[in-house]
Amino acid sequence: IIPSSSGIVEDSERDWFNQLVEQIEKEAPENYYLFRTEESTNPVVSKETTSALAAGFGNVEALKTYMDVELSNRPRRKGDDFLTAVDIDRIEDPSLQSLEGSDLQCVGYLDTSWSSDLTSITIAGWDPEVCEYPWQQLRILHWQTWAPKMLGGHMKESWVFDHLERYVPNFPRLELFLIDDRGMNWSKELVIRCNQVRGWGPKIRAFHGKRVQKAGGKVEKQGNRIPGIFGGDEDRSRAWQLLEQRAMTGRRAIVIPKITAPIAPNRAPTSLRGELLGVTKVAQSDGGYEIRDRNRKKSHADLADTLAGVCLLAYYVATNQRKRLEPGYSARQNTALASIMGSGIVKGYGFGDF
Repeated sequence: IIPSSSGIVEDSERDWFNQLVEQIEKEAPENYYLFRTEESTNPVVSKETTSALAAGFGNVEALKTYMDVELSNRPRRKGDDFLTAVDIDRIEDPSLQSLEGSDLQCVGYLDTSWSSDLTSITIAGWDPEVCEYPWQQLRILHWQTWAPKMLGGHMKESWVFDHLERYVPNFPRLELFLIDDRGMNWSKELVIRCNQVRGWGPKIRAFHGKRVQKAGGKVEKQGNRIPGIFGGDEDRSRAWQLLEQRAMTGRRAIVIPKITAPIAPNRAPTSLRGELLGVTKVAQSDGGYEIRDRNRKKSHADLADTLAGVCLLAYYVATNQRKRLEPGYSARQNTALASIMGSGIVKGYGFGDF
């Protein structure tokens, strides 16, 4: 038995325990068993005391990383945190339940996968009764996950379509729903199929990063038969920055549920909280940063990615609502999403309506 809590990662031989845990999580040798939890299992530790410490010392910049290690039991490298346990405590509401419908104005995002990762949906909206202005606070209204390895091996377009067909009509004020189609042919077919449905179908759009460079320097979208918007690295980075801003503002600009979801047989389930604690900032050459999984060194975070996606959509929708009365705005629009909205494809967003 090798019990331990996580500590500060120093990139030295002192990190052996964290490396051992990562290796066993990835592939456990025979007769090895791993138990990992983000909660304290010490019966003499008072939750009231730790909460009080978190509320005070957890907000001190120089101590945030050390406090987060103690509170979340996850390895940390000083200076590269995305969100700490204190940050998540401020925005998490365990009482939130996934709704079957809502008349609130909302947006949606689908993060796709093939077999190893989760496919997940998030719909988020704002409530006029708690907001001083539109989209001031983003509240998660509906979510759903699929674990391909638990359901036969790989994702099927029909699973998601059936879910959208059942629930999307129950969100009549859904403005736009984006489907991440990076490398997933089934998601492209899903967008095409949804757009054939009258009513809610045209609100479903693809979110991708591929561009086609033509002679003369003209850039076109990825095929005319798949309606969508560009979703390159800049948009994805902005999505995570917007999520961070909402979580760090101190005004509770986003409220998230406590979600836990299975991934595969014989693997510990993932959680939204765990994913947010498990991603790290990686500095880029342009001065910005990319969000990556702390352990796998890749940018796929199953549940948290949809959270960032709805933050990006909320930003664009809110910006559009504020600016579409401004003279000449439609002539100056230069974002891919604004061009779609201005085309009148998405009901309610034709700039000529005002």
